[in-house]
Formats: sequence, structure tokens, C-alpha cells
Amino acid sequence: MIDNFIGKWRSFAIVIAVLFIGFILTVNESLRFLKNDQDAYSAEIDAKVVEVAKKIENEVNGHLVLIRAMQAYFNANGVTTNNQFYAFADAMRTSQVGAIFQGWALRAPKSELTEIQDILTDMPAAANISNVITNLNNSFNGEIDLSAFPVVSTFPEWATDRFVGRDLGSIAALAGGLDESIQQDEIILSNPLKNFSSVTTDHAVIAVLPFYRPGLPKALSMQREENALGVVFAVIDLKRIVEFSMSVSPIMKSIKTGEIAVDIGAISEVGDTSSLFQSIEMNSLDDWMRPSFLFPNNVANYNFAVGNLQLEARYRIDHSHARTGAFDAALMIFVIGLIVTFASCFYIYWLLSRTHRINLLVQSRTRDLERNERRLEDMAEISTDWFWETDQDLKFSWFSERFHDVVGLRPDSYLGKTRLEALGFDLEDLPKEQKELWNAHLECLERRQKFTNFRYSAERENGGEVWVAINGKPIYDEDGAFCGYHGSGRVVTAEEKTKRELQVKEQEMQSYIEELEVSRQYLERNTAEIAQLAEEYSVSKERAEASEKSKSEFLASMSHEIRTPMTGVMGFADLLLDADLKPEDREKVLKIKFATQSLLTIINDILDLSKLEAGRLEIENLDFNIQQAVDEAVDLVRERAREKKLEIILKHGEDVPEGLNADPTRCRQVLINLIGNAVKFYARRSDHCSFGVFDW
Repeated sequence: MIDNFIGKWRSFAIVIAVLFIGFILTVNESLRFLKNDQDAYSAEIDAKVVEVAKKIENEVNGHLVLIRAMQAYFNANGVTTNNQFYAFADAMRTSQVGAIFQGWALRAPKSELTEIQDILTDMPAAANISNVITNLNNSFNGEIDLSAFPVVSTFPEWATDRFVGRDLGSIAALAGGLDESIQQDEIILSNPLKNFSSVTTDHAVIAVLPFYRPGLPKALSMQREENALGVVFAVIDLKRIVEFSMSVSPIMKSIKTGEIAVDIGAISEVGDTSSLFQSIEMNSLDDWMRPSFLFPNNVANYNFAVGNLQLEARYRIDHSHARTGAFDAALMIFVIGLIVTFASCFYIYWLLSRTHRINLLVQSRTRDLERNERRLEDMAEISTDWFWETDQDLKFSWFSERFHDVVGLRPDSYLGKTRLEALGFDLEDLPKEQKELWNAHLECLERRQKFTNFRYSAERENGGEVWVAINGKPIYDEDGAFCGYHGSGRVVTAEEKTKRELQVKEQEMQSYIEELEVSRQYLERNTAEIAQLAEEYSVSKERAEASEKSKSEFLASMSHEIRTPMTGVMGFADLLLDADLKPEDREKVLKIKFATQSLLTIINDILDLSKLEAGRLEIENLDFNIQQAVDEAVDLVRERAREKKLEIILKHGEDVPEGLNADPTRCRQVLINLIGNAVKFYARRSDHCSFGVFDW
């Protein structure tokens, strides 16, 4: 009985132990499940907040694109009448959210601001303001600290009476922005306006961008300051853009159900925050609710920028209200853990651990995808390439933002057109080679094939020529139907220019080679003539001494005519050596030059002997540099010594004067004969040795 009692108590103890372990595991896993659910929901809200920020950026960027179009219009056409500006602005008008009005302002000296305001107030819409600008140019020296920016025209027209003549430079929220925009040639957004006008809210901002006198340079900051003619601007209701972006975002459903609270504000340069959207009527998110042990609530924030303006999105999640089902599931897990056995508890623990691992994997993959997306966006922003798409009719449907910056062409001149339509030329007017390349490219497109490095030229907006190389790949839908092409492009203008220069160099090289061939043939003819003369000389010498003397006199008189073609051959050889030759071609030309030098030496010896025999050899007395003459003589035979693997060492004595009075030509001949004979008759005893030292 005692053993039975002990066994029962032991079993009871084991059961208690199992229940205790099961209780601990169940509580732990219940809390873990609740925490994972809260983390997953927080990650979901974080993604929605980022999506809202992207939507706000896109909406603001739509306004900035319109401003850049206005700048391009004024840069190309200069100032216009109000009617012309109304027509352009009306054609560019879109249904952008938050747009209040646009306009342009003239850059003028502050001293004449009052006079200009009177002129602008009384000027009819069809009048040309260029006369006013001409008068201003006579007195305005372009100094930034003396400039004002009176508004000339606005669109829509209802804003004209309220804002024409108003100085943009006097707006406190835009202080310094106009000068910064001119210096950097970039869009500058002001701080939120306070009490600006009755038609704008306190959350409106002004975006400004300068335009310049047509045809004048603006690449340098100094040039932009000097040639800035005025600014184009747009007044944007930032609060309305934020409210619209929030209204179309999935996060709005969570806000309406009270699951989260969001506060979005604009941060000024001094650090003040102007609220643009508040989902709760409280001063701080900390006052919205108090966290508990099971449902902690942390305030998170996400900072982003629109242009130069910094925005901040702060939000807080009420997990107890947002995920009530999660608490019920955790309680069910706890109840099941007390009922089932240790194996069931372990199994539940394994399931929860597996769920946790799956959640971590999903979060890890999400982060990897976000990093990859950011990486691709960063690479697209800094890359010198651009990307494009066409539809099934081979008409352009999309370009990346880098297209205009890199190529210098407007995307709207290509959208909705094929490549040939956008370039605006006829294939029949092209040269034969380019026409064949284009026909091959068009056949490739018709066969829906992939292509790479297709190059063509286009004319920039400023009139310059640009060469581009494009790559493309056909795209098909799930049913196998052709959807168009995706591709990339890059600028290869420098490569094409280099290619053309190389072609010119090759043509010049070919002409040099042809000239060398003519010289070689001329040399062969002259060599044959010299050989024939030598043979005749030998026969004449055997016949009679008188005939030999007559021949010597003839050779002495012909010295100039014989040396001239040899000098020409050496000159053409030097021209070829100055060109960019292949190593094997350079070696051949060097051998021609050395052979010509040797032949010229033989001819000089023959001519000198003839002069001696004829009594016509004259010794000159000239001042010359003896050391330089020795260096030149050594240089003439150094190549022959190098071919025999010999080394010539030259040393000038300290007592040798630099200048002498003698016949430099005869001195060089003596030195060349001495050194040449030393090289010619030297018997090599080792691979590397010095064969002589000349001490002058």
C-alpha cells in the first residue's frame, strides 16, 4: 500500500511537473505569438507609411516637371506676352492635386521696382514686355543683392489682379531661395507660407526656377548670375497634396477604424514643424493612449524630402484595438497547452516556432527586396545610361528620368512615335552604309529579335550632334503575345569621334606608305643607275686613264644630283618613324633608313675619291662643336653595334674644347669610318662586353 501511495504521489508529481512545464511553455509561446503578430502588423503599417511618402513625392514631382517645362519654354523663346503665356500654361495644365496658380517674374533692379510695378499694372495682356527689359538692361548691372522679382503674369487669370507686380524677393518664406535657385539652376521650394494671401493656406509653398536670356551661356555660376532674366514659379498647396495622398492610401482604413494615429508635418530650416495632416485632435501622439504590458505602443517616424523641403511622418499603433483576434488566439493556445500532453505542448511550440521562422523569413525577404529596389533606384540615378520601353507597335511609351539629362533630348518628342518618326529623316536620304545598318535593324525589330549596340546620331535641342548606342529585348505576356521592347541606351559621341579620327589617321598612314613605296622604287632605279655608272667606270679605267679622269670629273660634278634622292628617301623614312606604326613595320623602316645611310656613306666616299682625282676636293674651315660631332657619329653606328650585341661607351676628356675650327664633314667621315670598322671587324668573345673607349 505504501508503495502504491508513493507511486501515485510520484505520478502526481510527474503530472504536476508536466503541467508546470506545459504552463510555462504555453504562456511563453502565447506571448511570443502576440508579439510576432504585433511586429508583423507594425511592419505592414511601416510599408503603408512609406507608400504614402512615395505618393506625396510623386505628386510634388508632377508640379516640378511643369515648372521645368515652363523654364524650357522661356529659355527657348525669351519673355512673351501674357496671352502667349496663358496659351502655353493652358496647354500644359493638368489635373494635378494642390495646384493653386503658376506664373513668371522679371528680374529687375530694386531701384526701379515701383516704376516697373506701375508699368505691369497698366500693360495689356497682348503687349510685349521686351521693351521694358531693354530699358532695364541699360541700368541693371546683374548684381544679385540689388535685384527684385516683380510678378509679370500668372495663370489662371483670376490670380493676375492679386499678384501682378508683387515682388517675390520680399516673401519671408522664400528668403535666400531665389538667389540659391539662380546660382544652382535648381528648383527651390519655400517654407510654408504664413498669411500670404486669401487664396492660399498657411501650408502653401512656392517653387521657383530661373530662366535665362536665350542663346547666352549658363554653365557656370557666374554666367547664370549674369544672364538670369527672371524666374518661373508655382504656388502649391502642400496640405492638400498630403491629404489627397492619405485619402487614396490603404492606411486610411486603419486610421478610420482607430487602429493607428498619424501626424505628417513639414520641417523648416530652423527646425520648426508645420503640421500638414493630423488624424487625431491632440497636440502629441503620446496623449492618444497609454501602453500596457501586453500591448506596447511605440511612436515611430519616417523622414523624407520633396525637393529641398523636409517632411516627417510620425505615427502610433493601438495593437489592442487593431488585433483583437490575436489576443483570442493566444488565449486559446494557453488553454490547449493546459489540456494536452507534453507532446501536444511541444507540438504547439514547434508550430509556433515554425510560424515565427516563417514570419522572420518573410520580413527578411521583404527587407532584401526593399534593399534591391533601393539599389536599383540608386544605380539608375547615378548611371550615365537610360532606359526605354516601346509598345507592340514599336512606339515609345516610357523613358527613364536620365534620358533628358544624358542625351539632351526631350522625352515628349519621342513618346508615341517610332524611332524613325522621332528622328525625322527618310532612309532614302541616308548614305549607303547607314541605310544598310538601319534596314538590318528594322528587320531585326520585325523578327522580334534581341539587339545590342545599335548606333545612330541625333540632333540635340541646342543643335549639337549626339551619338547613342542602344540595346533592346522583346517582351511577351503570359499568353506569348508580343508587348514591345525594353531596352537601355548610352551616349557614345566620344567613341564615334575617336573612331573618325582613327580613320583619318589610317588614310594618312596609307598615303605615307604609298609615298615610301614610290621612294623605294626611285631608290632602286637610282641604285641601278649608280651600279651601271660604276661598271662603265671600271671598263673605262681599263681602257684609258684619260677616260677615268673624265669620269671622275663627271661624278664630282654630279654629287648634288646623286645625294638628293638618297636624302629624300631618308626624309620619307623619318616621316614614317614619326607616325604610329606597328612594331614590325617600324623595324622594316629602320632597316631601310640604315641601309640608305650605308649607301649614302659609300656614295660620299666614291664622290670624295672622284673629287680628289679631279682635283676639286675643297677643305672647309668652319667653327663647330666637336663633342656634338662625336655624339652624332656614334649615334649613326650605334644601331649596328646593338644588332651585334655590342656596347659603345663614349667619354669626353676634360681638356677637350667644345668648339673647333676645321672641316666638320671630313671629321665626321673619319670618325664614322673608325667606329664603323671597329664594329664591323670586332670578334665577339662574350655575350656582353665593351669594345672601345674614346677619350677626347
